[in-house]
Amino acid sequence: MKKTALFFAMLLLLISTAGCGGEISTQENIHKRVHSAYYDVESYSARCKVIAYTSGGQNAYDCTVDYDRKNNLYSVMSDDMKIDIFPDKTVISKGENVLEAPTSGDDMSIFVNTFFKSYYESESTSLSVSAPGGETEATLLECDVMNPSENCARMKLWVSNETAAPLRMQVFGKDGFMNTEIIFEEFKFC
Repeated sequence: MKKTALFFAMLLLLISTAGCGGEISTQENIHKRVHSAYYDVESYSARCKVIAYTSGGQNAYDCTVDYDRKNNLYSVMSDDMKIDIFPDKTVISKGENVLEAPTSGDDMSIFVNTFFKSYYESESTSLSVSAPGGETEATLLECDVMNPSENCARMKLWVSNETAAPLRMQVFGKDGFMNTEIIFEEFKFC
């Protein structure tokens, strides 16, 4: 009788250990994929929908977002408007109108590499496997922004477990209000 009880106890232990191993393996695999793709982000281009939220409502923009690592240039194109973000200035062009302004951290909040810069430097990060509301398994990454502003203090990014491509990103202000959401339709490294 004792041998049978010991056998079942060992069998139960092996089964429970095997179940946990699969989940840890999934988390380790996605962590490795994310780390290899985003630790030192290459140039990329993304088609996405950017939704800006305010207390009065929301506005949605279909955009192409590009990062040129070699020239340290960030750009956003939407309809007839183009925004080029340089280290020292932001240039907004719409038709013949051109506006230049000093670059701020908020200008950078829709770029994936901005998320990962904070993710790898922040003391407050998390990674959890989840499903964002579809059939695709995804992993949610969260972090506090290194140099928080009123409009950008915490960020969340969902990446595909299969490809590690970004699916959705959210930007929260110091007050906890989500003011920007980016839904990625296509993302490719250049």
